[in-house]
Amino acid sequence: PPLTDAEWERAIRHGVRRDSTGLLVMPSEVFHAISDADMAPMIAYLKQLPPVDREVPPTKLRIIGRMVLGVGQLKTAADTSPRTPHVASVDTTPGVDYGRYLVGISGCAGCHGPSYSGGPGVGGAATPNLTPTGIGHYTEEDFKRAMRTGERPRGGGKLNEAMPWKFYGKMTDAELQSMWAFLKTVPPKQLGER
Repeated sequence: PPLTDAEWERAIRHGVRRDSTGLLVMPSEVFHAISDADMAPMIAYLKQLPPVDREVPPTKLRIIGRMVLGVGQLKTAADTSPRTPHVASVDTTPGVDYGRYLVGISGCAGCHGPSYSGGPGVGGAATPNLTPTGIGHYTEEDFKRAMRTGERPRGGGKLNEAMPWKFYGKMTDAELQSMWAFLKTVPPKQLGER
């Protein structure tokens, strides 16, 4: 049977399957903070997608993954999902507060760190410093262009392909402006300074 709205929300927000087992790979620590007003259309969109008639194979861990799981260091999404309340809605007026919300639900801290200062990232690739120390030379237009084209300003090269700029590039000008406004307010840090 199709998932209910509550089951969709439980999977997205808390990383828990219908059978109450934890999803292994689900960024619930990020999605947990999505407002109810944003979660409802997300679930409506997912429910209208055509069903796929196939069994999803179980997630398989390689030797390192099994070792990490064995010593209790690998957590499921349900283990890492915050237990804090989420908000019913957010004020979408462009600005710092809306930007803080968007940066939070976009998972930026997952790669750039909780202080957004970058450093060693997933798979060893360095992630850029998003604090004013790292992108202080960007203008708001430079930031928007980078998010829409994957190109750093002033001939600075391409953004790493792991950076989901194609997703962010679909955001409105007001959303990107808000993210930019928030990033300008985070404390300046050196690369990798957490």
